[in-house]
Amino acid sequence: MVILATAGSARAERQPEVEVASGTAFPLGSGDYDEQFSDIVKLGVRGVLFAPTTAEPWRLGVELAVDGMSLERKGWADLGTKRFRGLGGARLEYRLTSHVRLFTRALAGIDYYRTAEFSFQPPGDPAALQTVRATGWALAFELGAGAQVALGPVVVGAQVGLPMAFYSLDGASSTSSFGGPYQFSSFIHEATYDLDVLGTLGVTF
Repeated sequence: MVILATAGSARAERQPEVEVASGTAFPLGSGDYDEQFSDIVKLGVRGVLFAPTTAEPWRLGVELAVDGMSLERKGWADLGTKRFRGLGGARLEYRLTSHVRLFTRALAGIDYYRTAEFSFQPPGDPAALQTVRATGWALAFELGAGAQVALGPVVVGAQVGLPMAFYSLDGASSTSSFGGPYQFSSFIHEATYDLDVLGTLGVTF
């Protein structure tokens, strides 16, 4: 957040910030998740609102985040997978100088993925070729840290994050043209971890 008044100004402290984050999520080891998927392109939007404080240079705020990811499964060029995540939590900021801030963030929410349609033969019935689309939901958490530089109302920065998602052990459900559902244990169906490396561009209001 860019402070446009004195440290004691409640109006300045409450100025909201909206930022766009873009970069790469690197799958980390958890079962075969990191072996199945390539590096992930990630795009996110975050909104932060800091509470008034008298504890300068520290500030605590509420953060809401929406992330979208595009995954390619190794060896399945035609099976694009979209992954979405909605999170809410807290951001703790330390003002190093008048223009440079360091921060940490902790959030929790929901993770959802959806594959493109593909052909599948149900076990025991090789003649019943079906067109299906796999989906899955998970409980999501994320820890992160970063640095920002304020240039007037514009804020640029970089951050790293450790997002986690805990899917049902039953596997991903699916819908099919013949009614389904089936279970696909070869898709995302377990705890997954990524390492995010992102650049950010934000603005204050």
